Amino acid sequence: MFGTGTVQKLAWAGPGDGDIYPLADGALALVDGHFVIVGHAEERAVAGSGGFVRAGNTLRLQPERWFSVRHGNVQYTREPVVATFDGATLKMPGQPLLSVKR
Repeated sequence: MFGTGTVQKLAWAGPGDGDIYPLADGALALVDGHFVIVGHAEERAVAGSGGFVRAGNTLRLQPERWFSVRHGNVQYTREPVVATFDGATLKMPGQPLLSVKR
């Protein structure tokens, strides 16, 4: 899990097949069956990474790391998340709507 003072080392893995969507306050990357999300809306925040499967507008996210913050309360989980994403708005149960920045 994430912790204070944790250092993440990132390395270029080469080109991938997918897209990065800038959100109104964050970003969503869907590349080669993996996702990374960082978003903020309505005094709430969500961040996570892991694998995903897409079927039309439905995204089945399988987090390796996931946390959300609501009213100062942090919740960690690795439970699957079934979301919808139409290229303009990401909708996840129990989370704020996250809109793509235009």
